[in-house]
Parts: sequence; structure tokens; C-alpha cells
Amino acid sequence: MKMRRIAAAVLILSLAAGGYALTQVSGQKDYGRISEKTVAGDANAAEGLTVSFGASVSRSGLNWKNTYCYGAGGENKQRVEFLPGNPDIEAYKTSYQTSVSFDIYKDFDLQSVNELFYERQEELPPAGKEALKTAKRKKEIKEILKAPFTENAESYMKNLRDSIPEKGVKNIAIHVKDLMDYYILSGYINGTAEMLDMSFYFLTANDGADYELEQAKKWKAWNDFFKIPVLEEEYMNYQLAKGNNGELSVTADYGITKGGDEFGFNIQSCDTEEASYFFFDAHSWNGRVVDTNLIPGGFGIYRMPHKSENGKSVMEELENIYRLDPKAYYQSIAASPDGKKLMISYYYSNAGRREPDEDEKVTLFAEVIDLASGKCDEKITLLENCRWPVVRSDGEFQVFTDNESRMKIYRYMDGRYRKIVDAKDLDFSLPGLADITNNSTEILYEEGRVSVLCYETINTWDEDRSKNGFARTRQCVSAVLNVFTEDGLAYCGRLYNNLQDFYDTDTYKEIGRKLWEEEKWGETFETDARYPYGISTIGSILKLETNKGEAK
Repeated sequence: MKMRRIAAAVLILSLAAGGYALTQVSGQKDYGRISEKTVAGDANAAEGLTVSFGASVSRSGLNWKNTYCYGAGGENKQRVEFLPGNPDIEAYKTSYQTSVSFDIYKDFDLQSVNELFYERQEELPPAGKEALKTAKRKKEIKEILKAPFTENAESYMKNLRDSIPEKGVKNIAIHVKDLMDYYILSGYINGTAEMLDMSFYFLTANDGADYELEQAKKWKAWNDFFKIPVLEEEYMNYQLAKGNNGELSVTADYGITKGGDEFGFNIQSCDTEEASYFFFDAHSWNGRVVDTNLIPGGFGIYRMPHKSENGKSVMEELENIYRLDPKAYYQSIAASPDGKKLMISYYYSNAGRREPDEDEKVTLFAEVIDLASGKCDEKITLLENCRWPVVRSDGEFQVFTDNESRMKIYRYMDGRYRKIVDAKDLDFSLPGLADITNNSTEILYEEGRVSVLCYETINTWDEDRSKNGFARTRQCVSAVLNVFTEDGLAYCGRLYNNLQDFYDTDTYKEIGRKLWEEEKWGETFETDARYPYGISTIGSILKLETNKGEAK
């Protein structure tokens, strides 16, 4: 009986403590405050701007939007509001439907290669009309997939399987050129009218369905277009063992041989309403240039329509619309908002990008291409004598920095890209300057003023949890606003939300449940207690606009 009274007392105390924490923090949801800290310059330079930024408590469903208006004479206005769900997910759904993403890469999966050349002995031959039809499709798919391989690939794989001991493992370095004449390009393209799943693994492990045969034909069209001979210096290291029925089993993939080389086919792309434009990096890991002479039109900017323009597959409508120099290191590509121009940036390096020479300095160039004529409208020297320039590229604004002291921003206006910021002697240790080239960045142009808003994530040590054996860093999210005028950087400031100070896991759980119940956001509040709660950004909420009144 005594134990029950003690347990009841402990429960009451626990509920009281939890209730206090919940009341304290939940109350803050209506009285959250944003604080501004001027790091450099004068906050009056930001007068008339409205900043919106979001923060999310990971895995809790708690999200809030912060709005801060820079007013005259320090009369700033602000608003904090809680949001259900994750706004970024809804934004992703929209962008997924309106933009094209290329997840195409150089593929070398030895397990899948073995699947391709290993003929299993079936107990009974296929019987029935449908089974025979499926078997025929599977055979056709396999013949399509074998095209990039050498004539001796089948015997090569058989000898490799036979060399593996019945027990134990075998370590081996595969000379890729002994197995393949041309690189296998694999992956996905999302957002076009055609669903393109050209994964080599998916196709080798097929069931012979009509859909898979169609995807194999698209895979063939892509690989026939980008026919790139394998580098002589490329080796891959594996640990192999015998699988079931004598099959080859890859037990470890160690990647490229030390001192060897590898080509990656890294794509960068942009979109207009009608098509995607992209290029790939023609360099290997060690800076070698692969042979691009077999590609129709050679190395360049390639165009793929979002939907068929002549009744064929979009894969068959690929074309090179502008020749590039494969020796150059291309950094970015962007389409103007009106879909009439492309802007690309690039530099030349003697050292090779993957193993840079710290003493080497390069010059960053840009070219503006007119899509109607297919010719270069303008060539621009962006940054001279810089170490590994950094670029942020979208349709309207192009940001170029040397990540040390210089920054240039171009904006598309009146049919051309015009320079709107040319800042020198910047201190890149100031918050936000090194983050401007991130994806989550908003830029606002006004006559005589350019404002740049981005997120900054600060890692701090969690002292309380370290005392209890849960040592780790915690994250705090702030928005950073930089304002440029003709004279350079006029203001740099941070915006914080005080709700970010509440970091306790259990408290967040209780707040989350209460908010979901009060706001009727859903029937249940789900959380995963296995992971600590961290603050993360909400990219879709980041906004910057000219303010003409109250915060909205």
C-alpha cells in the first residue's frame, strides 16, 4: 500500500512538472519573439523589407513561420505563427510536378553484371502462351543490356565465378575495360511526360514485363547517345564469395583501386517550359578528359524535351544544341525566366578538380547563350585569380564568389543578364556571406539596393545533456539578411526566434500533442522517441519582399 502511495506521489509530481513545462512553452506559441542582431553596418539600410523564415523541430510535426518587418527608426514589427505538418513536403510535391530532375550516373554493379551473364537452369521450360511471351521479353531485355560489354564479357564473368573458392572469399581488382567497352549510364529522370526508370539493377532483375522492355529501350537510347569509352586506368576492388547454386556474391565493394581513376558522369541541368538543358562533367576523378567524340554533336549542352515533339520517345529527341570544351570545368547552368537564354559558368584548371593544387588560382568565366540562334550572346570574365570559385545559379539571379573577399550578382533584366552587385573586400567570416550560394536563398532587387536572405545553421554544445551521458551538438537556426548598395555591404544581421531555446525532447512531445489536439490538425500525433530533436530549416517559407505596412 505504501509503495502505491509513493508511486502515486511520483506520478503527480511528474505530471505537475510536465504540465509546468507545457504551459510555459505552449504559452510561448502565442508570444514568440524574434530578436534582431546587427553584425555589421546599419539596420536602417534594411528599412521597408519584410523577412519570412521557418524552423522545424525534427520528427515532431512542430513548425513555425516567423515574419519580421524592418521599419523606420527601429519601429520593427513581427509575427510568429505555428504551422501543421511540413510545408517543405507540399512544396516538394509541387516542384516535383513542374521541374525535371536527373539522377543519372555511371553505373558499375558487379552483382547486376553477373545477373546479366549468369544463366540459371530452369527445372522446366516455360509452358503456355503467356509464359513463352514473358521469356521472350526477358531475353530481349538481356540482349539490349549486353550492348556496352566486350565480346569476352560472358567468359570473363564465368572464369571469375569459377575462380572463387567454395569456402572463404576472394579479393580482386576488376580492370573495367576488360569487361566493358563503354560506360553504363543508369538511373532515373523524373518530371517529364515519360516516366524514365533506367536503373541497370532494376532491368537486370526484371520479370520480363512490357513496362520493363519499354524502359530497357529507353535505357538503350540514352546509352547509345552517350557512348563514352571506358578509361584504361579504371579499376574496381571487390571481395567475392560463392553464393547459392554457385552464383557470384559480392560481399564488399571497396571502390576504385588506390592510384587508379574513375569517371562519374555528373549532370547539371536547368529547365524551360518546353525542355531540359544539361551538361555533364567530362573529367575523371584525377582530371583526365574522357573521349566524347562518339556522342552525336560531341560534348556540349544537350536538350531533352519534356514531352515528345515529333511522335518519338523523348530519349530519341536528345540533341546537342551548343558545343562546349570538354577540358573546361563547368560549374553552373541556368535558364532565364522567359526561357530565351542560358547562362553557364566555367573555369580551366591544370591540377584537376578532384585533387586541387592549393596554390593554383583560376579565372571564372560565363557565357550567355541565345536559344533561338544557338549562339553565344556574351562572354563575361567574372572572377580572376581565385581559388575554386563558388556559384549559386537560378533563372533570375546568378551569384558568383571566391569565398574569400569578392562577390558578383547578376540579374536577368530586359533580355540580358546585368551585374547588380560587384562587392570587394568582403569579410566572409560574417554570417550569411558563405551561405549565400546555398539553395535556400532569396534575393530581392530594388533600384540602388540588393537584399539577400539565407539560412544559417549554428551548431552549439548541449551542456545539460552532456552531463547525463548524451553529449552531442544541437542546432540553432537563424535567418541572415545582407543588404548591398552601390558602396558595398550596408547591413548584415541575424534574426532569431526565442522558441528555438526550448529543446527538451519530452517537452516537445507534449507540446506537439497539445497543438495537434487544439488545432485539430489530425487524429494522432506521431513522433519517434529514438532520435533527439533538432532544429531544421523550412526552405519553402524563406521569403524576402518589400514591406508596405504590417507584418502579414
